Amino acid sequence: MRLPRWSENMHFNRLADIRLFKVCNRTVGLIAINFGLLFLLLSPLAIPLIVVQYGIWSRSVRSGFAFRMARWAYLELYRQGIVGLKPCFVFDEKLLYRGSPFATCYSRNVEFSVDYEFNEFGVRDASAALVSPQTLVLGDSHAMGWGVDSRKRFSSLLSDEFGSILNMGISSYGTARELLIMKLFYEKYPGAYSSVRNIVIQYCVNDFGENGAFGDREYVVNPNSTYSQQPLSSLVSGIELTSPLHLSQLRHHARSLRRLVPYFWTHYLADLVSLFRVKGLSLKVPPSPLNVPSPLHGQAFVKTFTPYRSLLSGKNIYIIISTDYGAWNESVYADLRHSLSRLRKSLPSSNIVLLNTATVCGSECYFRLDDHLNEHGHSRLARLLNGSRTGNSEPVTNH
Repeated sequence: MRLPRWSENMHFNRLADIRLFKVCNRTVGLIAINFGLLFLLLSPLAIPLIVVQYGIWSRSVRSGFAFRMARWAYLELYRQGIVGLKPCFVFDEKLLYRGSPFATCYSRNVEFSVDYEFNEFGVRDASAALVSPQTLVLGDSHAMGWGVDSRKRFSSLLSDEFGSILNMGISSYGTARELLIMKLFYEKYPGAYSSVRNIVIQYCVNDFGENGAFGDREYVVNPNSTYSQQPLSSLVSGIELTSPLHLSQLRHHARSLRRLVPYFWTHYLADLVSLFRVKGLSLKVPPSPLNVPSPLHGQAFVKTFTPYRSLLSGKNIYIIISTDYGAWNESVYADLRHSLSRLRKSLPSSNIVLLNTATVCGSECYFRLDDHLNEHGHSRLARLLNGSRTGNSEPVTNH
């Protein structure tokens, strides 16, 4: 007896569904296998990128291997520099670059977004600060206030005993250029400079290269150095194609991206070797950007003051230190302190105070990824400086 037509149709449909299901299963299986093989092939590249992204964007990660890799990647690949930004800075024949007069520019990084406003002299402060300042603040990006609002920098938090304050810090300047811009301020505003009683100098480890290169001579711009202001830009990357600083930054990022995979796996394997204490096995680990800084900071630092003795005569000079993540604050302080007697001998009529930032500021004073002072760090340095005016140079302690 034949089955009804509707029953036959159901039977055939069922068989077709089973065959389709088997085909789909095989197809999905093949796709999964191919994706698995692809992941295995790409894992040497994919895993470092995943770990780095996790370390950067997960706020809870503040230590360990993923955190170290995230910091390295941020500094080498992600961080947007400020010196090459337009209209932030313009070419200067004596300083190579300084702030663009009356300019406002915007900088954004993983942990902050900040506006930078420059006065007519090309420093990040109000125009009113140029009129009869009693305290000048010299330094690099730490003093300029990288990543923080201008009102929350340590220069804005100093006590009334420092009087009116002009912050002349500019990103990437060494002591040699910081003292030169002080001289240029004197030459342009001699009446205003006559009111200056205090000079605060913020020192960083990367000042050593510039200071050592010029010794006891004034900073001079290398004739081969260029700082293009042409607006031609790449539509894809935003890199200014005619800016040597931007192109240099692009090349640096490209080299760092190429180094990311070997850097990651070498450090990972080195950690495993250390964890399991494999005897007789050693790995050559690539250098970290946070290596111990060059020694003899004090010798180079002291020499930079030689051309400016007359301008510094009779001034109170306060020296503070802020280095990458605060890692070298203590060691650099010891180095500068070792040469302090020679600096005092070179500037006999100046009152020189060297403050140990390490007594009040540890890693909590710096951004999680970025190596610059955060708002808390600026507040601590201001309290340290304020304490030095009252005879208490260590008013707060680390927790």
